[in-house]
Order: sequence, then C-alpha cells, then structure tokens
Amino acid sequence: MWKIDSVSGSVPLSVAQAKTHLRVDHSDEDSLIGSFIVAAQNMVELYTGRKLQRSVVVENVPYFEASIPLRWPIVSLTSVEYLPSGTDGSAYSSTSIFKIYESDDNRFIYQKADTTYPSVLGEKLPIRVTYTTGYADGEVPDALLQAMYLFIGRMYENRADARELQQVSTNIPTTAEYMMNPYRLNFYK
Repeated sequence: MWKIDSVSGSVPLSVAQAKTHLRVDHSDEDSLIGSFIVAAQNMVELYTGRKLQRSVVVENVPYFEASIPLRWPIVSLTSVEYLPSGTDGSAYSSTSIFKIYESDDNRFIYQKADTTYPSVLGEKLPIRVTYTTGYADGEVPDALLQAMYLFIGRMYENRADARELQQVSTNIPTTAEYMMNPYRLNFYK
C-alpha cells in the first residue's frame, strides 16, 4: 500500500506550452487544456511507472526481507519506520541499516552488510518507508514530454460525448508508445 504524501515542483508542461502545440491563441479553453495536461501526465506515469514531478511517497510493507521492493524508483530514502516487538508500541525510525539498490530501475532498498533487521510487531503493515521519487523541474526527458503533447492533442481533437468516443480508438498512439518504451520500468512491461 502506498500514497503520495506531497508533490513539489512544477507540472512538466504549462498551459502556454500546450496551447502553442495545439495552435490555440485564445484563453477560452485554458482550464480544459490544463485538465488535459493533468490527464496526459497521469497516462505517461501509469505507462512508464515513473513520476514526472518530484514526489514524496509513503509505502507500508508487511515485513522485512533481504530486499524491500517499492512502487516507484527512489531518488532518496527519507525514513524507514517500524514498530519493534517487545516495546510499548512507539515507532522507531532508521535508515542506517538500509541502502538503495543502484540501477536505472532502483525500486527497492536492501539491508547493509553486517546488520540485522529488528523484529517487528505482528501488525498487518508494521513498516513504513518514506522516500522521494520523480524528476526534478527541467529533468523530464523530451520523449516523455512529446508523448504528453501527443496525448493532449488527441484529447483536444476528440472532445465528444462518451458514445461518440466509443467510435474513436482508445489505444495509446503508436508514436507515444515508442517514445515512452525506453523509460518504461521492467516491472510494467
């Protein structure tokens, strides 16, 4: 179980950038285009398994193991909190016994050599891992931004009632898929 605790930085594309792409020179549809940007960002994040904005994630895990798999790639590890067994129920926090697995798809932490995991209370999800994920402002790869532009253009051109949209293909545009594939995490392929 995971949740986004906070998001920092700006949205990867501005309304002005999207309007330039769409060749829109009025402000009548700014809020609609803004919603298309949010939808396109969500589509890219779902497909690639990567957050496009720097985000703090809190993930609950059931037990310690040799490595703890996490949902998103890790930029930095903030804390690992757990309820030690044999205590009064006060949470304990430590990052000193954990390392981030270093790779392009670094989605787990593991125990450092010569350390031992503490025993935890037998609750359903007694361990809470807090970490930072996502791209910093200006770091989103151009291919992912271009995929967003393709999604935004498609949504802008195909605004219609749901019944009419059933006649329009709902598959990911092939070009967008090719642009996103190099950034798609192996877990999602």
